[in-house]
Amino acid sequence: MIKDDNLDHKILFDIHRKATTAAIHKAMNNEPDIDWLLENQDEIVHKYYQMGLDGKI
Repeated sequence: MIKDDNLDHKILFDIHRKATTAAIHKAMNNEPDIDWLLENQDEIVHKYYQMGLDGKI
């Protein structure tokens, strides 16, 4: 396990909470809808996946 003494757990918690809240809100409102996802599936790339493809991580 890596220990980072500079890690601010409150900031980390707040970021995760905000992301989780946004994801739940979108899911409850069917956003984006399946039609949009199917139309755009070839154009959507996760930023970390793309960084891996580009050799940046």
